[in-house]
Amino acid sequence: MREYYVYMLECCDGSYYVGITNDYQRRVAEHQSGTNLKSYTSKRLPVALVYVATFHDVVEAIAWEKHIKKWTRRKKQALARGSLKDLPSLSYNRLFKRVHDSRAYVSSAIEKVLSKKGSYSYSNHKYILKSSTNSTVMVSTVEP
Repeated sequence: MREYYVYMLECCDGSYYVGITNDYQRRVAEHQSGTNLKSYTSKRLPVALVYVATFHDVVEAIAWEKHIKKWTRRKKQALARGSLKDLPSLSYNRLFKRVHDSRAYVSSAIEKVLSKKGSYSYSNHKYILKSSTNSTVMVSTVEP
């Protein structure tokens, strides 16, 4: 049965390179030699192997490689250290930040629109608009 490897290298500049191969020792040596001058790692030598995973299905290996490539630097660092227990919390923090940033964006967009229509106040996650015709409109936001 054929084996495939997803590997991660740490480059001398602290960046990470993730790849897939059927012989990771040969592939790391190729990276280390720097013979392919157009490659990412050739300009960041020396490199160090910090992670290897073995697969028997090439499709699963490719999927794992693509998955890791999308990770943040902190998450790749945790994987390289073998701190698998930290991975879920690093994912959660990124998601929470994205949600928090989008709420802030939506709030500022609502405030821009409301300020053009009249005066507004904000309390208990609700915007209350007093328009120039003295009608009242309430816009609710999601509680964090």
